[in-house]
Amino acid sequence: MSTSKNDLAWEQILEEVISVEKEIDKKGYCDIDSEVIKKYREPRLACKIDYRQNTPQPLQKEKLSVLAIKNGCYRLARTDPFVDVNEKQCRGSRSPDYFLLPPHIKALTPQNISSESKALDAAFISGMLDDVAEDRLSPVLRGREFCKRITFSLPDKEIDRFVDYQIEKVQVEVDGGYEGKAGIHLFEAKSGLSNNMNLRQLLYPQLHYEELFKKQKHVKAYVMFYEQGRGYFHFYRFRSEHGNFRFSDYRRCALEEEASLNCSWNDLRVVRVDPDKTGHGAPFPQADRIDKVFALFLKLSEREPLTKEELFSTYNIVPRQYDYYLNALRWMGLAEDVSDSKEIKYRLTSEGTRVAKKTEKEILCEMAKIVFSNDLCNLFVLNSDPEIPKAVKNRNGLGGSNNTFCRRMQTIRSWRKYFQEVFPRK
Repeated sequence: MSTSKNDLAWEQILEEVISVEKEIDKKGYCDIDSEVIKKYREPRLACKIDYRQNTPQPLQKEKLSVLAIKNGCYRLARTDPFVDVNEKQCRGSRSPDYFLLPPHIKALTPQNISSESKALDAAFISGMLDDVAEDRLSPVLRGREFCKRITFSLPDKEIDRFVDYQIEKVQVEVDGGYEGKAGIHLFEAKSGLSNNMNLRQLLYPQLHYEELFKKQKHVKAYVMFYEQGRGYFHFYRFRSEHGNFRFSDYRRCALEEEASLNCSWNDLRVVRVDPDKTGHGAPFPQADRIDKVFALFLKLSEREPLTKEELFSTYNIVPRQYDYYLNALRWMGLAEDVSDSKEIKYRLTSEGTRVAKKTEKEILCEMAKIVFSNDLCNLFVLNSDPEIPKAVKNRNGLGGSNNTFCRRMQTIRSWRKYFQEVFPRK
């Protein structure tokens, strides 16, 4: 199992603070000063756990969570601060509600939404946020500030009791805050889909602004997942009622696009085999989510070189799968690793840099053409379950374990399904 810097840091922290278990058994929590954490890892990195899957192994083992309660102080407890997202609902077959960007807007188009902030701007300009919030919105909040005194409780996972959290002067961040006649609406923007997220990102801002605008305006919080490639905007309302935290009121939206992309599934069916386009010293792909491979490519196109932890800090991918997704980009010849005096980092290749200059759909089309230029993957273009000749298996390093071969074919079937959805037949 892969060990991250956060894993190592928390292993050392828990060894130093030997009273953790005793205090939690007695009070339900144990507070740790940031100076203790700083001995082993920068606190903002050690305690930034956006998804359940990112929880460091030592904390998982002890069933512990960590949440900031003051500027420079964190609370450990046996609680679950994550809210589940119905990802299957996001992947359902319902048609999106379509919106148009105003014709005078040229700097932002459906084809160049490469970041969370651009996605949020597009959602606002198109009237999408007004429709979701059922209010006429004006942008009024964005950025960071220190929160007022707020309180909430979470159930202890081991004992029938609640753990109280008294929060004060913790830094909160709002991706987009909008005001309308009906209230104040806070939006947290995320690239890609996730099956859970840390309630800190929604609950802290909501409680802070409820306290700030007490009796003046009702405050609502939402999460917006922008699904790159498909171009879907997925919205959920965050609800915190009587200590019960959940998502509700699902909406799927999209922007109307000009029919300018000359790429369809029929175009991909005629891609020719080219052995030079895949491989590049990387193993055959084993990353089932091509949308996450695509998201990593976009992240590298914005800033490079990056370490593994920098690349994956905002994605709900477990550390043991980091190499799966990076190797998929290496296998396509779009990314490579470089070493400095401290650690390995990753950047785009010259081919990756060329492809990155295109629009999102064009990048995905290029990726699909690279994938299907592989002799094994090409067999899947016309058939979801083709017969794979032994020579083809061997050329792709899959002549050994049958279990390994079956798992790799599962990856290619998943990619095929995704490309078929993004590039329908004309």
